[in-house]
Amino acid sequence: MRAAVLMSTFNGAEFLGDQIDSILRQSYGDMRLLIRDDGSTDGTRDILARYSSDPRVTIIRGANLGLPHAYFELFSLCPDDADIVFLSDQDDVWHPEKVNAAVVTLAATPPDVPVLYCGRLHLVSSSMTSLGLSRDRIVPARFGNALAENICTGCTAAFNRSLLLLLRRRPSDMTAVAHHDWWMYLVASAFGRVIYDATALIDYRQHDANAVGMPTSIVEGLRRRIGRLMRYESIGIIVRQANAFNELFKNDLPSDVRDCVLRLLSLGGSSITERLQLMVDFRIHRQSLHDDLIWRTLVALSSLRLLVANVFLQKSP
Repeated sequence: MRAAVLMSTFNGAEFLGDQIDSILRQSYGDMRLLIRDDGSTDGTRDILARYSSDPRVTIIRGANLGLPHAYFELFSLCPDDADIVFLSDQDDVWHPEKVNAAVVTLAATPPDVPVLYCGRLHLVSSSMTSLGLSRDRIVPARFGNALAENICTGCTAAFNRSLLLLLRRRPSDMTAVAHHDWWMYLVASAFGRVIYDATALIDYRQHDANAVGMPTSIVEGLRRRIGRLMRYESIGIIVRQANAFNELFKNDLPSDVRDCVLRLLSLGGSSITERLQLMVDFRIHRQSLHDDLIWRTLVALSSLRLLVANVFLQKSP
């Protein structure tokens, strides 16, 4: 099976060489690396030029699109002969068996079933000092979880061609896509399978320029998650993304998936009853117990806000 690694670069000169070298040292042989530079202004393009003579590497210079647009552009540019597709950041280090482990796992799924593989991270400092592992996942990956949160870190992701074809379909409002990897989790869980690997096969470098960093302690992770969830606009982000997903795929969704997404979209409606029903709909959930409790509290608060607003509207002259 031919593997294609898709990398988006932007001003990543400091660590880029380590990342590319680790990909080219993979134990899996039938692999190509496609790098699209997203308008870098530092020494990134000079570093990329050093790899341009390698027949395994294709380099494309592009205008600055930013995330998530840059990865959607890579989905379109992915070679047609790729059976398995990987995403890569520009500043990590892959373990030599990373590609092979994902290919072996994905090969067990029929090629017509869209499947996403993702996994755990070994966190390291900018100097590659070990900081431990990212938190493990306990609740199985499923669509109801994908509506409320993302468990797929893009640099661990691999997927088959069936999922790639679905990812090439872009929503009309790209600003509604919270993250490209979260979108991948939504699509894969709606139409196929998601496989989570608890084995960490990537050194995920933590530094000040990370587009999205990972917490390095339990306390920091809890503080971040509570902070994100307690911001009321986090519900708006979730609803906007679900609405974009529904508009793009509504004619193709399985009935149970359609029912689930419509239940979530009740958060954007005017029915207090539907919002309260969502609060006790355990198909839509977050991974950890405390995250899930905060999620249901936010849904309850949104119902209360709507109730108060309706009361004041009725009292207005």
